[in-house]
Amino acid sequence: MREVSLEERRVESRIDDGRKIWKLSLMDLKSYSRWYDYSRARDEMFAATNTGFAPWYVARSDHKRHARLNIISHLFEVATIGVKRRNDVDCHSERVRYG
Repeated sequence: MREVSLEERRVESRIDDGRKIWKLSLMDLKSYSRWYDYSRARDEMFAATNTGFAPWYVARSDHKRHARLNIISHLFEVATIGVKRRNDVDCHSERVRYG
C-alpha cells in the first residue's frame, strides 16, 4: 500500500485547485514527480541501516504539536533507561555528595 503523506496531499490539492496553484514553486512540482522515488529510497535506507543498537523510529507528523510531544516523550524515555531517579536511590547504601 502506498503511503500518502500530508505534504503530498497538500501538493495535490494545490495542483487540482486553480486558486492555489500559484503557491507551488517549480521545485514543488519537480519533487512531486519524484515522490515515489524519494519514498522508495527512504525505505531502502531504513532497511539497510536499522539495527538493534541504533534503530530508526518514524514519528507521524501530520499534527506538529502531537509529533513534537511524542518525540520528546520518546527521547526522554530512551535517555533515562538505566538511570536511577532520585526517589529510586537508597540513601543509606550510596553516599552522594552535593556541592
